[in-house]
Amino acid sequence: MLLSACLFAGWLITPQELLTPSNELHALAKRQHPIEEWTTQCTVSDYSNEGMLSCYQQAYEKWDSELNEVYRNLRHQLDTQGRGALRDAQRRWLDYRDAEFKLVQQLYSSLEGTMWPLIIAVTRVEIVRQRTLELNDYLETLHFEQLAE
Repeated sequence: MLLSACLFAGWLITPQELLTPSNELHALAKRQHPIEEWTTQCTVSDYSNEGMLSCYQQAYEKWDSELNEVYRNLRHQLDTQGRGALRDAQRRWLDYRDAEFKLVQQLYSSLEGTMWPLIIAVTRVEIVRQRTLELNDYLETLHFEQLAE
């Protein structure tokens, strides 16, 4: 049941949150990252394609900045071998990211309609958001382990 609640959340719940009483899991499942909250508020304020495109371009910059910060924080928590493994994984992820961005651009840029640039922007945001949350989960797991010691 606890695993189902974690999966329902739509993203990983930290180990510390797994110790949270089950009546609080519903609230955890609803929480959003501050950048997600900002993006929602931004897009609500201007429903035009141009306005939403601007919001998602700004959201991309925010997620990219957050990714760099989380990466640095995680790197500082690791020993030399762990830092090397993280660096290698991140370099491979950057190759993946660039290839996905190129694919998305190729797929959608030739299509007619004003929504496709927005779809490209949203997809780019989601790719960087996912990586940021993955690295943040690793960081939170390490913090949890340190607290347990």
